[in-house]
Amino acid sequence: MLELNRNEFKQILTLTAEVEHNRALVFSVIENKHPGMIFVDKTESPNFALVVTRVNFMFVLGSVVFEEDKRLLVRTLFQKVLPRMQGKELIIFAYSEPTRKSLEEIFQEKGGIQIHRKQFKLVLKPEVLENYNKWIEDIPQGYKLEKMDNDLASNAEIEREIADFSQSSFGYCIRKEKEIISFCYSIFTGGGEAEIDIKTNEKYRGRGFAKIVAAAFILKCLEKELVPNWATWPYREGSIVLAKKLGFEEGEDIPAFFWAEEM
Repeated sequence: MLELNRNEFKQILTLTAEVEHNRALVFSVIENKHPGMIFVDKTESPNFALVVTRVNFMFVLGSVVFEEDKRLLVRTLFQKVLPRMQGKELIIFAYSEPTRKSLEEIFQEKGGIQIHRKQFKLVLKPEVLENYNKWIEDIPQGYKLEKMDNDLASNAEIEREIADFSQSSFGYCIRKEKEIISFCYSIFTGGGEAEIDIKTNEKYRGRGFAKIVAAAFILKCLEKELVPNWATWPYREGSIVLAKKLGFEEGEDIPAFFWAEEM
């Protein structure tokens, strides 16, 4: 497959009508808000494209059904993409059922497996907004809720290469003196949506800090007219519980395929 230059990314917009999940991830790359890569089978009117993020999530847009196309995709994944990834693993999603079947065949041959990712949709009821404001107002004494900037992000060990808070990234953190207690931000904003990423220092978990920073982040999304997205893996039970507390309702699981070098 051919790798597009960043100024050529919008050539695949004709393939994006099918992007019904992970929109923020896909469009953040297309809109040059995230330092990803895009490969196509051909530059003029591509039949399919591979969108690659810096965090090993990848997406196949369009139709991959012919044997020649499957071989082309495999060579791209394992010879062009994988050598440039920090972690030698692939997590790949497809949007059309024929392409998913092709990926299933490819990954079975390579020793990979099919996995699922849980997705949620925010349902904003009046009581949900009331809870957000109450949580933020009741932040414990001695703790401070702040907008994230690059200095705070550095303290939280967020890589500048994937989240630049002077550009499209935004978020909130709770700080106690110089210690970052909890933070919620978006690596991916695009297509009118923002993907939520959240983390709390282990010794402060279970004290409600995550729901405070998440509430602040979601309110900022609404202000920016962005749809906040929540997705997680099935084994992250705490994330699922928190999503529901925040007013997210669980949707249908998204199938994906996983391969790692040590498998």
